[in-house]
Amino acid sequence: AYFFWATIIAIVMLDLGFICRLVSAYDEQKESPFLASWLMILLAPSFLAAACYTAFSRVVWFSCPTHALNFKTLWCFPRYITATFVCFDLFSFLIQLVGASQISRQYDEDMQGNRTIASSERKALPGRIILILGLVLQVLCFLSFSIISMRYFYISRHWAAHDLGDLHLWRKLGYTINLSSVLIALRAFYRTIEIPHDRNYGLLYLQSHEWCFWVFDAAPVLAVL
Repeated sequence: AYFFWATIIAIVMLDLGFICRLVSAYDEQKESPFLASWLMILLAPSFLAAACYTAFSRVVWFSCPTHALNFKTLWCFPRYITATFVCFDLFSFLIQLVGASQISRQYDEDMQGNRTIASSERKALPGRIILILGLVLQVLCFLSFSIISMRYFYISRHWAAHDLGDLHLWRKLGYTINLSSVLIALRAFYRTIEIPHDRNYGLLYLQSHEWCFWVFDAAPVLAVL
């Protein structure tokens, strides 16, 4: 199944991210491993979402009768399912990348040695805004996809009575896609409310407690995999 290339990219990014996170935990003075870990773990789920989009497209073309392959039935153009959501996801990914890059640039090693945490937080504010915009767009993309996907597997329940030669495995794959999209959306929502933080605003509890990351970020992504 070559269309799962996006999942492979996500796995590689997550592996690199957690390795860098481990290195950063043992040497807190090094900023590069921490920034690499933050970027990799933040952006990797976008590729998991792309895998859900491509898998859903194949399920639709495999299971949907010819007379139902239209926008009125599916609420999306069947020929452009993958292209539509992947482009939307890629657009939000690029916005997140720009925002995350601007934030990380403010925490790079200061050669002059006169930078303070407060000044870095002020300079990183535009990057946070851009990153949050990308995350909000990603959440909207996930939610719209979840609605379309769940609706399809609801209206297609009577098609499951027909033997398509796969022992009805497409229904099980559909449940997996729906569950994965919901988990990715919840994870993106957590990241959206977790990112805006400094000493004056944001949910500081999410940033100051390690268990929040493992429960609301790492666990959903692991469940999707």
